[in-house]
This record gives sequence, C-alpha cells and structure tokens, in this order.
Amino acid sequence: MDRLRKLREDGNYSQQQLATMLKTTQQTIARWESGKSEPNLAALRDLALIFGASVDDLLGVNPGHRKMPTTTYHLFTKEEQDGFWGHVGLRVGEKPSMWFPITAGTASELRSALANVENTQSWVSFETLANKFVAFRPAALRKVWLLDDACDQPAGDWEVDLPYEGLPLEMYRAFDRLHDIPVSEQAWKEAYADLPKRDGLGEPQKGDPEKWRAFVNELAKDFNGEVSEAFISSVAATYAEEHLYEEDRYYPYMHYTKVYFTDGASDAFWAEANDLSSFAFELDREMVPTMLRLEHFDGSAEPYYSTDKLAAVVMPLTELMDAQKEEAAED
Repeated sequence: MDRLRKLREDGNYSQQQLATMLKTTQQTIARWESGKSEPNLAALRDLALIFGASVDDLLGVNPGHRKMPTTTYHLFTKEEQDGFWGHVGLRVGEKPSMWFPITAGTASELRSALANVENTQSWVSFETLANKFVAFRPAALRKVWLLDDACDQPAGDWEVDLPYEGLPLEMYRAFDRLHDIPVSEQAWKEAYADLPKRDGLGEPQKGDPEKWRAFVNELAKDFNGEVSEAFISSVAATYAEEHLYEEDRYYPYMHYTKVYFTDGASDAFWAEANDLSSFAFELDREMVPTMLRLEHFDGSAEPYYSTDKLAAVVMPLTELMDAQKEEAAED
C-alpha cells in the first residue's frame, strides 16, 4: 500500500509509532507499505480512523474522488490528500445559515465556482466532511459564507448541528451497522453514562471503564471480528454522543435528503439512492433537469421538484457514493 506510506509520512508518523497505535509490529507496517502483505479489514478501519478518512479512500476505490478528503488538519497542504479547513455556510432567505465542514481543496473549488456562476440557474456542488453532499443554486441564496477555521464565527448566525470538523467516513458506515444491532435506547443511555469522559479542562469525569468495555465487546461480536476494540469503542462513543440510538435523530442524520426551496420552506425524506446518483451526474455535466425526480426509498412517493424553485439539496454522501460504486461496477 504505497498510499499508506504517503499518509504515514505526511502525518509525520514513524512506522513504529503507527505500529504502536495499531497494536502491531513495525515489521508488519513495513510489509503493508511494500505490498508484501495487506492489512485486514479491522486494521483498515483503524487506519481510516487514524487518518480521518474511509477504507475506500485508503484503497483508492472511491469514484469521482480526485483527492482523499480527511478530517485531520495536517494533510491539507499535501498534493494527494486534502484535510479539514473550515466551514461553508449557506443561507436560504431569512433562515439561519446551514454550516458544513469542508477541506482546503473544497474551499478553493468553491471560490472558483462562485466567481464563475454564469446565470440564475447555475448550480454548484461540493462534498462535506460530515457525510453530506450539497448542491445549491447561488442565485437563489441570500448568502454563501466561506469561513476559515482560524476566523471568528459570524455573530448571530452560527449554529452547527453537524460534528464541527466532521467525522471519518468509516464512522458513518459503522453507525449503520450499530443501528442494526438490537440494543434498547435505555441500554445506550446507561452505557454512555459508563463511558469515561473528560470535562472542558481535560479532567476525568465519572464513568465505569470496565462496564463500558463490556458493552463495547458485546457490540463487537456483531462485526464478526472485523473491528478492533479501539475502533468500535470510538464509533460507539460518537454514536451515543450524537444520540443516534434515537430513531428520530438517526434517520435525519444518516439517511434523509433535505430539499430547500427559495421561499425558505424545506422537505426531508429518505430518497432513492439511484435518483441521488443521477442528480449528481447531471450536476457534473451541468445539465440539471427542469424537474428533479427524487423517489422515496420505500416507494411510497415519487415527487418531482421544479428546479427553478429550489435553493439547495443536501443528501447523504455515503448513499450517493455507494450508488456510484454500484453503477461503476455495472459499467
């Protein structure tokens, strides 16, 4: 894995440091980098967590990705990797702005795209670091913000619902697996109470490490040995922190596409992934249809939206990417 060597060097890790983090040997890391052996899925997931990316990114099998987007800072000046930079804010009418964490490369692409908007029907799209793919019509928005992380947040218009710097894409994929495991909401709350945490000053708070570890080990059984304890513990902690064990939080957070209209109204539902992929393809070709079809995932409705009445469409990135991979495999 030549990509692993580049990631390690870009992150200023030695082979021994990375081996220690993965609880393996320096020789194993060397064999992976030379191509003499390959990391298993559990190790790949750990690497994805360390570098703030996804297994697909590590393997170079994400269609459409020119660079590897990561949630870490230290990679954003490198040619092949592109890390967290700050946020883009989209304001529709009088509503508060929607804020999305993005990479330095995305910020640069957005500057260029916004400077070259040709007409009121032009669309701009981008990937976020928080599992969202966003398409918007600049002329239909009141304002677009590009906010470097080093800058002050705008007064009165800063409400971030997504994880501040985003999360490694592999975490979002694991959230779906956790949701399928039959654990009650009350059990999640009790387990989260046992999770050792630190306060704002970094001081340990109450928790029961042994109980939390036992809970995590039970979850790991449903991953069939394909995760390490560190990976599943980190994923489970974030799943609990984001309250994804609550159904009315999980589905909007993970699966719903949200359509924003020029009058400030919005519509949210689980859209058919193939329709999302078709829309992304049309955006890339600059051939957005007059009527946008977004069928509901359960087949209960097949709405068509007049695109001249739309301001933005926010869709789940993992579902879009999976649909694109399936189409690429078929082709």
